[in-house]
Amino acid sequence: MNGYIDLIKSANLEVIDHLTMGEYQGDLLMIVKKDNQFGMIVAGFGSCSGCDAFQSCRDDKRKLNKLRDKLCNGVIWKDITSFISYLRTKKWRNEFYCGEEKLPEFINETIEKLLYTYLAKI
Repeated sequence: MNGYIDLIKSANLEVIDHLTMGEYQGDLLMIVKKDNQFGMIVAGFGSCSGCDAFQSCRDDKRKLNKLRDKLCNGVIWKDITSFISYLRTKKWRNEFYCGEEKLPEFINETIEKLLYTYLAKI
């Protein structure tokens, strides 16, 4: 999953935390920050270049940039308080990855981290 994380970082975004859901294939949920705005990126991954977008284009800088832009353009940016509220009230059961057993703990830990690291400084 480091490939996706490094790809997102190359867009000058800070990946605050991430959750890998699945092993050979699954989804990667990343909490990202840019300036004073926060957002979330979800990327699906696979076990080979036929079913994983990053693997299929990792040797082609143009395609990598296109994938990065596609992932980053989907981010809905929010200030810290709005983003924490979003994480608390989001209907996670409507997401295709809602069955991930680690998701509730990840969300709670992310909220705590955001409160302590970013909101406490305001």
